[in-house]
Amino acid sequence: MSENKTKILIAVDDTDESMDAVSVAYDLFGASPDYLITSIGRMPATVYPMAQGGGRPIYVALGELADSVTASAAATAEEAAEHLEVDATIEVDVGPAGAAVCRIAEDSGASVIVIGSHDRSIWARLFEPSVGKYVVDHAPCPVLVVR
Repeated sequence: MSENKTKILIAVDDTDESMDAVSVAYDLFGASPDYLITSIGRMPATVYPMAQGGGRPIYVALGELADSVTASAAATAEEAAEHLEVDATIEVDVGPAGAAVCRIAEDSGASVIVIGSHDRSIWARLFEPSVGKYVVDHAPCPVLVVR
């Protein structure tokens, strides 16, 4: 990859809006840029006991959960990459999605971030943080929000 080549970061999750973002990115930017697709796994907010049944230490269960979340995010990114007509690099992370997308954009030197917009109810917007808004507010490069 050349230093001055345009790099398109497409952040995806398991929704139709993400697949729309992949299609729109390709329609707008074509085959010449380098594409990086990222999916961020999210660990569920759960209170864990000190040990599971059978005396297994909790860190083993958490490790298995993190592996499962990572595998799911990787499958989502790979599915999105199949929608492109060119090869794409895939990067998967686990954690707060907005911050992870912005960090990956910074680290990769992304020229633009492409994300899908979800139609959410007023209640969902009140009680669930918006990854898209976080990315728009904190991204190190322009952000294209696909609706």
